[in-house]
Amino acid sequence: MAIQEGTVKEWRGKQYVYRFGQWWSANAPEPLLHLLAIRKGGTWFTPSGTKAGLGLYEHYKQLILSLWPDKVKWHKWADIILRSYLEHSYIAIMGCAASGKTFTMACIALADWWVAPDKTSIICSSTTLASLDMRIWGVIYSLFKDAKERYPFLPGKPSIARRWIVLNDIEDDNPKAFKNGIVCVPCKHGDKWVGLGPYVGIHNERVRLIADEANLMPRAFLDADSNLSKCHDYKLVAMGNPTDAETAHGILCEPVDGWDSKPDYEPITKTWPIKYSRNGICIHLPGPDTPNKDTPPGQPYPFPFLITPKQIEEDQKKYSKDDILYLSMVQAVMPRGGLSKRILTRPLCEACRAFDPPKWAFPNNVITIAGLDAAYGGVGGSRCVLALIDVGLEKCSDTEYMNVVSIKDIHIIPIQDTLKYGPPELQIAEQVKQICIANKVPPQRFFFDAGMRASLVSTLANVWSPLVQPVDCGGKPSDEPVASNINIPAKDYYTKKTAELWYTVRLIVQNGQFRNMREDVLREFAAREFSITTNNKIDLETKQAMMQRTGISPDIADAVAIAIYGARKLGFVIGQKRSHVNLNPYALAHIKQLQYQLWHKDTLSYNILAT
Repeated sequence: MAIQEGTVKEWRGKQYVYRFGQWWSANAPEPLLHLLAIRKGGTWFTPSGTKAGLGLYEHYKQLILSLWPDKVKWHKWADIILRSYLEHSYIAIMGCAASGKTFTMACIALADWWVAPDKTSIICSSTTLASLDMRIWGVIYSLFKDAKERYPFLPGKPSIARRWIVLNDIEDDNPKAFKNGIVCVPCKHGDKWVGLGPYVGIHNERVRLIADEANLMPRAFLDADSNLSKCHDYKLVAMGNPTDAETAHGILCEPVDGWDSKPDYEPITKTWPIKYSRNGICIHLPGPDTPNKDTPPGQPYPFPFLITPKQIEEDQKKYSKDDILYLSMVQAVMPRGGLSKRILTRPLCEACRAFDPPKWAFPNNVITIAGLDAAYGGVGGSRCVLALIDVGLEKCSDTEYMNVVSIKDIHIIPIQDTLKYGPPELQIAEQVKQICIANKVPPQRFFFDAGMRASLVSTLANVWSPLVQPVDCGGKPSDEPVASNINIPAKDYYTKKTAELWYTVRLIVQNGQFRNMREDVLREFAAREFSITTNNKIDLETKQAMMQRTGISPDIADAVAIAIYGARKLGFVIGQKRSHVNLNPYALAHIKQLQYQLWHKDTLSYNILAT
């Protein structure tokens, strides 16, 4: 007769409970039973020859639920992550924002360490110390404290300063002294990539490498894998929001047949074998397939910590469907091809007609705007560049028109002998004034980088006009919306002003609003990289880092970006088509200029403007 699960009996003065096909001490805590079952392999045969155990998956799941009954709510994404972890050596998790990746893996890591704490080393990495504290280490430490308070028998001694949990005290601060425990390691110090250097020599029977924010780690991160993977029982987990196929995360996520084998992503939870390892798997967790998706209207979401349909709906209102942040953070799609991490690519420009000449609907209403990157005297670059762009309307349909920018000309401003021709600021101001007047560009439509160049600002005002438009390229992003189809303030979308200036050019190209692209302009925009930060903002590679990596100083691209920023200040709208009723989007700016001349015709500033 089969014994019912949970049956209690007394034998020799002690009580026993029947669990998983075997008798256990009735006083044993629930997590201990699952730990012992896992150490037996998940299933085993009792002395009487009967099969016992629920299997590794079920025991790990029940272990996690019993360790944190108040914190863990099991869902299908946690289910697929745990199954993949137990069945594979390499696990890449490509998920949307708020998919529970970090929390789930923190639970699994702690549970797995407690299975064999005397022969397990777990290295958890993220980009910086701040990221560790906010993410993987912060979660692990919180879970550790909670479980220890509930079950004091669990081993481990934490060190907040060292960000590790070890089996026994370690007096030595040397990372090589670490072995049996969980350690969280930053891979960057400032802007310098340091990787896992001191820890790659760890050898133990069981080694785990868990990379949080792996989408922000270069492929060099995988150098640690070749050393650590030599142990008997090894697993590597890389998780992140997909941002670039060339990062460590992107390489580990790549399907066996390459990314071209998945031109379209179905918005359903799925897995695929990966090219990096035969015993590897990628888990795709797209936002539209959230475990909250079947919640009836008006009912609370069962998993409020995961992305919800309401949040997705709000993101759809803020972002365009092709926006890189929406694709990465909501759809969990790996950007590639035209969505490279370079600001521009040739395929993107060709697909969006950026090389085509403009077809002005109203040639008489086209205006010219100038942008200056005033690099001189070893400040900011090697060339001083003035970019001229034309801005007007192209016809899209019988009733709609679209703003378009077109490169008109690029001028390299020479800086000659200062003893003979005067200081650089004076030479720049005089040449810029001549070129702009020749191209009918008034000072109100001349924009230049004024950061750390107070002498240039004053010289331009004296030589030409105080109405020139300085731009603080080193400042903070603006409060303006990113685009008509991305209803988010730039300050919440970008990390800094330069990121706003450069990425705006990409958005204009993507929306089919760029014409007359030049090879020298494309070369510089294509050389600079952008990234998505941990707080879901667009960041731009520094000029110094780009120059060190490529040997290119992006002076021409800077000038074009500044000119386009000026166009936006004058009313250029990204991604918006206009009715034929409003033919000239710059009419208002022109009217304001006429008003200014009328009101100030007897003032000194007007007379300077008129010269």
